[in-house]
Amino acid sequence: MATYYVDSAADAGGNGTTTALTGANCAFKTLAQVNAKAFSPGDFCLFNRGQTWVGTLTPGDSGTYGHNITYGAYGSGAQPIIDATDLSYAINGIKDYITITDFALKYARVAGVGHSRFDGSVEHATPGWVIQSCTLTECSIVAFGPNTIIQDNVLTGPNGASAEAGAITVRGLVASNCQVLRNTVSGFADRGIWFLIGASSPTANDNIVHDISGGEGYGIDFDGYGQLITGVVTCSGNTVYNIAPLWGIYMENCSGGSVIKNNLVYNCTDAGIAYMNYSAFLGHYVDQRGNNIGAKVTYNVIYECNKGIYTENVSGVDAWNNVIAAPTGATPKGYGAGGSVAAYATDIDIRNNIFGPGLTYVCTVPGNTWTDVITAFDYNAVEDITIMYERGDSHSLSLATLQAGGKATHCFTTDPGCVDAGNHNYALAVGSPCIDTGVDVGLTNDFNGDEIFGVPDIGAYEYGSTHLPDLYVRVHGGSQIGKGRKR
Repeated sequence: MATYYVDSAADAGGNGTTTALTGANCAFKTLAQVNAKAFSPGDFCLFNRGQTWVGTLTPGDSGTYGHNITYGAYGSGAQPIIDATDLSYAINGIKDYITITDFALKYARVAGVGHSRFDGSVEHATPGWVIQSCTLTECSIVAFGPNTIIQDNVLTGPNGASAEAGAITVRGLVASNCQVLRNTVSGFADRGIWFLIGASSPTANDNIVHDISGGEGYGIDFDGYGQLITGVVTCSGNTVYNIAPLWGIYMENCSGGSVIKNNLVYNCTDAGIAYMNYSAFLGHYVDQRGNNIGAKVTYNVIYECNKGIYTENVSGVDAWNNVIAAPTGATPKGYGAGGSVAAYATDIDIRNNIFGPGLTYVCTVPGNTWTDVITAFDYNAVEDITIMYERGDSHSLSLATLQAGGKATHCFTTDPGCVDAGNHNYALAVGSPCIDTGVDVGLTNDFNGDEIFGVPDIGAYEYGSTHLPDLYVRVHGGSQIGKGRKR
């Protein structure tokens, strides 16, 4: 394992083995020298902070598992800059086990960081990349895989690419077990984080994605169009807001027991969280109706969206312990399950949720009866019309009507008693009717990550939670919201 240095003020003839500016062992000067160097697994190539290089860094050798070749920074001051104005990439590689860390990448037309390997039209794996702690300005990350980790980066749009694109895109059948963690994405068109074309078992946790508009308009998109996304989709702890024209978090043609939890989603033109495919209409999808996919949408806080949660052409979605409030749009819905008899969902379990005031419908479903779609609707705090279902015409069922028929007997319409719902603080206040009135659905931790003690509460917060989660503070500010932990 060796360490090499790059300094734009150095003489051009050095071998890169020291930080000296002159002599045979002085630092590399140019990207061309770095691109021509043969590195070995475990080597480091470090660029001096506060300096700028124009061009494209192209890793020429592969690391091995546990021994990545690392391109990073040394010295003090601002991150080293790679300016790729009018070029396709700032960093582009077809090698394996590469770490890119602590760069400022700018203005690449295709991607700030791209890695892939093709043999004609065949896509080959480029495993083990780590892209971390970088700042990308008007350029994106396009990754393949498998086992790519993209973490702790800040990406500010718009993107130089003109086609549909994500700020962070993970794509291809080779892109299994890739993780997108703790990134901040803003100002891009089309998509913030995008998994597609069979990127199996994807993870997007603890990211902040906001101000995504135009194009398709998704915050985080698990996109199985044309190729089913298999394995477990994990989407946890994200803050997603100001998304137009569609959805905050979107699962499309995902089959493997998705876990969508502890996300804060607000100000989305359509749905905060959507789970759907188009199997009834197009040939690009596996028919997920009647085949329980075991998706769990739990402990999310969703507000200022036209729909809180939306499902279409899927079976087996559990919506538990969410808060859906402060709706927007002409006919806002807490939970939507398809818009027509042809586009339907089945085996939907809706329990322990707070549906705040202002919803035109708490739930809308198609079908001959609403029970064709919903297997459980109970232990929810609702404040308006409860269920609208379509039988060629529309029928609205009040909570009283449902309860007279022996359904939703543990739901109630009184104020759920949040600490400050007007300012979107949905923690439970002293005396809330949601305390200890939920049902045990097997969950162990609330939106904050605090442990559930005894009978679960209704909503996303266990009463007595003593802190706002870090992501919530980052967006809203604030301090304690609880009155002492429940025991």
